[in-house]
Amino acid sequence: MSSNIPALNRLSGVILTAILGSCTHAAWAANSPADARSYVRVSPVQEARELPPLPFSGTVRAGNRAPLAFQTNGRLAERRAEVGQNVEEGEVLAVLDNPQLEPALQGARARVLELETRTQQSYRDLERVRRLRQTGAATTEELEQVRANHQAQQAALSLATADRERAEQLLNETRLMAPFAGQIAAVYLEKGQIVAPGQTVVELSGSGGLELEIGVPAKMLALIEAGVKVPLSQFNQPLGVSGTISRLSQTSVAGQLNRVVISLPVDSRLHPGSTVTVGLPATRAENAMEVPIRSVIDTGRGIPRVFRYACLLYTSPSPRDLSTS
Repeated sequence: MSSNIPALNRLSGVILTAILGSCTHAAWAANSPADARSYVRVSPVQEARELPPLPFSGTVRAGNRAPLAFQTNGRLAERRAEVGQNVEEGEVLAVLDNPQLEPALQGARARVLELETRTQQSYRDLERVRRLRQTGAATTEELEQVRANHQAQQAALSLATADRERAEQLLNETRLMAPFAGQIAAVYLEKGQIVAPGQTVVELSGSGGLELEIGVPAKMLALIEAGVKVPLSQFNQPLGVSGTISRLSQTSVAGQLNRVVISLPVDSRLHPGSTVTVGLPATRAENAMEVPIRSVIDTGRGIPRVFRYACLLYTSPSPRDLSTS
């Protein structure tokens, strides 16, 4: 006994809260040597009548947000957006330089003009052969041949027109524009850098509502539903406002939690990038017991435990697994 208690006294900086069993502190003090007495704080085990909400933290983000990228490659000629800059819908944020796009567009336009001329000529040939066929000066085979040539010219013109429109679209894609009004949240490339198709140039955060996304275990989905109000807190201080569960995923990727999205109210303390904690309803366990948080210790093995006194006198407190004690 005397060798175990000094060992507990050497646990510097740890406040041990023992759960009171059937043995009392008076019985311990009466049967222990005066130089071996150890005083600890005790607390009774209580039945958990009402479980507090479980805290889940996440980062506030804009409900309307988008990483913006070019659909073609090239060199970043201009970047007109900076972090924190407010932009309007349709405003040009960056300009890409690709020396191949302009000549490609000119070539596509020239091809369309050429085929338009050929199509018009083939139509005139078709009409002339039709008149000759009516007078018997042209054969049926000649008429069919001219008609097939005209149809081929029409198909080639349609293909060339599609190529021209594609080239125009690619050239227009060298101007990166804001799809909605908002604020620039991040920039990833500088002027002069080579840009690959789909590589994010800037990230735009919309000026609309805010939301928070958290991950929860699947067993909690039965306790929450869309439209439920949940309390919000920040830095362990209640904000006095509530969020609303807007979306929740009934399925999840293997090894990940189910995603829940909470719509946030308009509040000056909430802005994109800030950390907010929401309280979700806790599962009510049968015969759940409650102990002070200070009685729970970490053994370093990832298994929470508590100290309790056994019923035998002169028995030192021994750690018990929290799941079985």
